[in-house]
Amino acid sequence: MNNKSVGSKEAADKLVKNIRRKTARKYSAEEKIRIVLDHQIIVFLAILVILVVGIAAELKILVALRNTDPGLVILGQDIIFLDGGAAGGNQE
Repeated sequence: MNNKSVGSKEAADKLVKNIRRKTARKYSAEEKIRIVLDHQIIVFLAILVILVVGIAAELKILVALRNTDPGLVILGQDIIFLDGGAAGGNQE
């Protein structure tokens, strides 16, 4: 009884594989290139969205900092306190 179930399972697996092989979608070279390019465009757009969201968040932080301390000057990644500011202390 055990051998019969194994044999029928193998036969069923062969039948399924044969059906899948015969009904598998065949892609032309042009379709393959289009699929790859579409995927690359989606990845590029996702990265672009992440960068834009990150820049927008950074700008919100910089605006908040600027609103809290009017003597604050932001140059690139450096923050300079013109009046000594909270971080600068009393520099002479």
